[in-house]
Amino acid sequence: MSFEFVWPIYAVFIFLAVSGGTEMLIKQGWVKQLAVFSSAIALVLLAALRSIGVGSDDVAYADMFANVPVFFGCDEFLCGYSYSQFNIELGFFTLLSVLRTFGNEPYVLFSVVALASIALNVRAIKFFSPHVGSAVLVYFCHFYLNKELNAIRLGLASAILFWAVTLIPVRKTGMFILLVVCAAFVHVSSLLILLPFAIYQLRPSRSVYAVVALALLAFTAFFDIQTLFSYLVNFGFIGEKINLYLNADIYNFPLPLLSAVNLKNLIFVGVALAFWRQISGKYEHFELVFCFFFCATFIRIALGDFAIVAGRSYAAISMFEYVMLPFVVFSLCGKWLGYALIVLYAGLTLYLNLTDNAGWSGEAVQFFNFNNS
Repeated sequence: MSFEFVWPIYAVFIFLAVSGGTEMLIKQGWVKQLAVFSSAIALVLLAALRSIGVGSDDVAYADMFANVPVFFGCDEFLCGYSYSQFNIELGFFTLLSVLRTFGNEPYVLFSVVALASIALNVRAIKFFSPHVGSAVLVYFCHFYLNKELNAIRLGLASAILFWAVTLIPVRKTGMFILLVVCAAFVHVSSLLILLPFAIYQLRPSRSVYAVVALALLAFTAFFDIQTLFSYLVNFGFIGEKINLYLNADIYNFPLPLLSAVNLKNLIFVGVALAFWRQISGKYEHFELVFCFFFCATFIRIALGDFAIVAGRSYAAISMFEYVMLPFVVFSLCGKWLGYALIVLYAGLTLYLNLTDNAGWSGEAVQFFNFNNS
């Protein structure tokens, strides 16, 4: 990637690192709030003002946005929505149609979706963790690039889900389910959040998690998940998607069991299980966060024979990594060493995402191009 492409991303990373350090150093509440707010604004502006082609899906979303009918001028039921024509869920189609009222420039779409996604993510982070700056760094170095700068539909859906899970500890189950349905109308993979939700109701012990982890690793080694998916090709538009993926070489390939992502997740699962009492005693929502992180980890592993499904399923519920990693690191390493390790981890991850693992990025040469959107 060119310097013109990467410098804004690195600049925001440095700003987030300084902002996070300020949040930890200064005890005044208004300073902490200002640090978090300024970080969120920087993330929104970076996503909203990017040129078309920064993300590999940008051109497709821009074309889609330009071609959907304006909601308030529609004569047809649901504005003529057809999944086979637009290849997006009804909720996201409706959002595009409403936003078309304000113009067809991609900046309209990117700005609104970025504002909603980042606001919901930061709000959820603040609910779950006292280490907001560290969690934002973990979010930025990988997930923000892949979601807010590329797969914006999945990014919006996962942000809604992340916020929805904050309702579980306060026992607003009905509202949680309603938000899951809303997220599913943006991206159908959102329904996977119901699996960790159901498991959490059982309150598994540490030993149960350990046994299940070993069983799922054995299952993955001996069972081809594509065999199961081949029986689902006739289930409506979900079946259409599965059939498309099964018959396209670009989608139909396996993920290595011991990939870097899987290894990293398994290490954090193992460390969290080993130091369960220490971490759970320090963080009120640790067990809830761990349950969702555990499920995301093993969904990616169990579905690994089908890369596109594994990747998108994992992305839909992977948000809990933002707070899980700081939980573990700060519990074991303390405040300042923990923060230094988080900054180091985020910096290295960001570097890899901008060099060796740049699959999220498109064909843009410059990150900003205000002369040509």
